[in-house]
Amino acid sequence: MRTENRLQYLTEAAKKDGFVSISAAAEHLGVSIETIRRDINRLCAEKKLRKIRGGAVPLKLLMRSDARYEDRKRDSVQEKLLIGKAAASMIRSGMTVLFDSGVSIQSIAQCLHNIRDMTFITNSIPIASILLDKLSQQTVTGRLIFIGGRIHPENRCACDIIASEALERYSSDIAFVSCTALSADAVSSDDTDESRYSAQLLRRASMTVLIAESVKLGKNAVCTFAHPTDFNRIITADTHPIPDDLQKLLESSDTELCVVSDAPST
Repeated sequence: MRTENRLQYLTEAAKKDGFVSISAAAEHLGVSIETIRRDINRLCAEKKLRKIRGGAVPLKLLMRSDARYEDRKRDSVQEKLLIGKAAASMIRSGMTVLFDSGVSIQSIAQCLHNIRDMTFITNSIPIASILLDKLSQQTVTGRLIFIGGRIHPENRCACDIIASEALERYSSDIAFVSCTALSADAVSSDDTDESRYSAQLLRRASMTVLIAESVKLGKNAVCTFAHPTDFNRIITADTHPIPDDLQKLLESSDTELCVVSDAPST
């Protein structure tokens, strides 16, 4: 196959699936792995792809953090709410709960009511604000601990070394973790500091729950921070199909997959 045809295939495959695998592309195109690596290096030099472990992703995926915060809040509002309700139903009075940052995690806080003697821990300013309102209104009771540090301007959270050191002081019953992308190979983010902080949450909780909107499934971002089977439960929606390899992986593991329906009620 001519070089131009290979480059076109790699670019289109990455855009379609959010990730192109070196080994899979080599097998599909009938060329060596080294040939595909050279092709990907060329596309990266042309700023069409970005290399990650095992392949490459389109630059557009990596620029997600440049999207305005308010725009992300408006995306998939109904799906976020359904996922938030499913996650909130896991929380019981008396628990210590860790919240990662992210718009999807905010929906969990918004869905909390009639729980008592809680300890909430978060590094997210919007989530802290939601919880403060609920505590002041006494729709929930307990205390709020804010993990401080340098504030990330887009996601409005603290996730630097100061935040990481502060987090080490706490343990929790349950942690809700967000991500940019979820595939059978990796749970990933597009920000190094956020991914490091999210990975740390897994070590600070007895139970870990990954929150992943369905549009993130089958994709990879630049910073891998966990494997799907590192979580006790993954909550997503049926708006987009679950990739077969991810479905099979979770079925053969101890990780529970919870899929909420985004279909309108009739």
